Amino acid sequence: MIEPFNEIVQQGIDLQTGITELLELEKPFPNRLVERVKTDDVFARLIYRASTEKDLIPSLLQVGITQENKTNHSNFELVKNGAKSFMNWGLAGFKMASEEVINERKAICKTCPFITQATEQIAYKFKLSADEDMDICSICGCVIGRKVAMPNQKCPKNNW
Repeated sequence: MIEPFNEIVQQGIDLQTGITELLELEKPFPNRLVERVKTDDVFARLIYRASTEKDLIPSLLQVGITQENKTNHSNFELVKNGAKSFMNWGLAGFKMASEEVINERKAICKTCPFITQATEQIAYKFKLSADEDMDICSICGCVIGRKVAMPNQKCPKNNW
């Protein structure tokens, strides 16, 4: 958890209450997002930044609302699109985006209301590493952590 939120907790203030007050919200900051603030420093920094940039708040509050945004892409479509992306990446020399670009893209994706967790579909069972982040874009079905690393990929909503 980032320092500003650690300070809130150290002062004996409930984190949900502290964030609600920091953002000057009329309703309590959602519990599902309190947990994310505790474990996702990028998201926590965006929440803290929203205390001075109020226009970020609506998008940030949408993060984690996943039931309506579950991907309905078939396994065939996911595998076909993944193979096409892999082939294009290979044709581009398997180059990776810079760490700066990857982090910038991830930060943008983390604020998108269309981010969700991978479904139980077989296409999402293949993981590159045990700790791979399996957030996906419900619009295109891509695994965010993989898509943001490929320089020739684009966000389906043109956010990056």
